[in-house]
Amino acid sequence: MDENLKLAFLTIGIRVLFAPFFAHIWDINTLQVSLHTFTSAGNIYEEIYRRTLWLQEVTGLKVFYEGYAYLPHVVLIYLPFYVLYLLLGGDPLPIKNVYDPAHLVKLWFSPDIYVFLLIIKLPSIITDALIALLLSKRSMICAYLYALSPYSILITAIWGMFDNMVALLLLLTVMLLEKGEYVKAGVAYSISLMKFYAIYAIVPILVFLWRRGGWRAFALFAPGLIIGQLPTLYFFLTNPEKFLTVLSFHAERIGGGITPVNALWTVLNLQYQIDASRIIGLIGLAVWTATSICVVKLKTPTYQAIIATMLAGLFLGKIVNEQYLLCIYPMLLIAESKLARNLEKWLIAFAMARSTPVYFAMPLLANSPVFWTILPGWYMLLTQEWYYFISYVVLFALGTVFFFRIIIGIFSLIYPGKAMWNPAKELKSSVDRSEAKTGVSRLSRRCKRRRRC
Repeated sequence: MDENLKLAFLTIGIRVLFAPFFAHIWDINTLQVSLHTFTSAGNIYEEIYRRTLWLQEVTGLKVFYEGYAYLPHVVLIYLPFYVLYLLLGGDPLPIKNVYDPAHLVKLWFSPDIYVFLLIIKLPSIITDALIALLLSKRSMICAYLYALSPYSILITAIWGMFDNMVALLLLLTVMLLEKGEYVKAGVAYSISLMKFYAIYAIVPILVFLWRRGGWRAFALFAPGLIIGQLPTLYFFLTNPEKFLTVLSFHAERIGGGITPVNALWTVLNLQYQIDASRIIGLIGLAVWTATSICVVKLKTPTYQAIIATMLAGLFLGKIVNEQYLLCIYPMLLIAESKLARNLEKWLIAFAMARSTPVYFAMPLLANSPVFWTILPGWYMLLTQEWYYFISYVVLFALGTVFFFRIIIGIFSLIYPGKAMWNPAKELKSSVDRSEAKTGVSRLSRRCKRRRRC
């Protein structure tokens, strides 16, 4: 069998084993509701807009409902697979009664849940196979590292998230730029903005365009950007207020995630969380700007420059989710595979530390009477003060370690010849210097003895 075919079968096969039985229920529910809304009513932003207004009215604060807050491309990519599921006679909404992103409440599933999860995850699973095949053009080792990566399997096949689509599009953007296919690169990058964080890669991309083709490259790249955003233009013109209100969630959302900023989760004052998040967001923007200036001035290679600016924007900002690394993980394997594998283990550890059944194995556990018997005891444990304290100390510690890992990673990408201070390495160097001096002194003594003789 051809090596690429083996690679594709391996990538897809492993993920299909996990896909039907696991899910991040909140995100998968958001996807199913958006697809159901699109096929029945058309405007995917209507319901999120209505719930956001209700939340703001009840709280008196500028808070947003955490629903579908992406560009419309995501729904359009998943739509054929959802239609296939409906044609097979599936329940349009197989996940029932999801009211809260952290707790089960009265959650239950229709019998179609396993078929639904398998079909609805196929776009992400196929994307993983395409990424592995693209990586194989650079390095077969990188391709297999991605195919077998526990991190990529967790995010796409187990949780069912689509950040790997952004990864594929960013990788394609760079490869097309290298070939001089600027219009196609513009389309690929434009669609990658389905998750807004792809904007953090814009400076290295623009610099590459300017250095390669000047104004001509810009003139070809720009139409690609416009073509890729035609669906966005349609939904914006349909109802600008609802569209912009829903998407402004990203600017106003409360901070947290796998950095020390998760300390905000322990503060029970919502207004304080909002204000602190805004300040942290501004600091993160400043760090990203400084990183972007550095990669331009130092003429950092394109892959490293994109990775550094994306790391700065994604992981030194106010909200840092476990799936974010996946968008640059393939490029990271090409440029710095050791750093990629180092960072992924911290993200997996954090995901496991904060996971409740709703974030992980609910579809698998739902048919077990034992699970529903022990569930009340589980939630009683979560409300205990000692457990609350220990769990957040662990999350804060993991977030702090990961935060410094990211800083070291950015530094190593921008200044590849200058490693940051390492006590063990310094000690070894001093020992080596001492041994060298000792060797030189012994040699000089021997020479003196020979002269005397």
